[in-house]
Amino acid sequence: MNDREALLAMRRHAEALACSEDPLLAGAVAQIVGIIDGLLLASAFPEQAPGNGHAFEPPPEGG
Repeated sequence: MNDREALLAMRRHAEALACSEDPLLAGAVAQIVGIIDGLLLASAFPEQAPGNGHAFEPPPEGG
């Protein structure tokens, strides 16, 4: 299983937990799903990852 498949599996498990009637658990799981979605998006476009000249790269130290 590669990283992307593992992230997709984690997302499926998190979505199952999101059906909980506990609002705190559902909110926490929604945050986790958002993080996983961000990781999946970043893995789909590695050329835009920080350090590759992407617009979101922080400025150099002292700059």
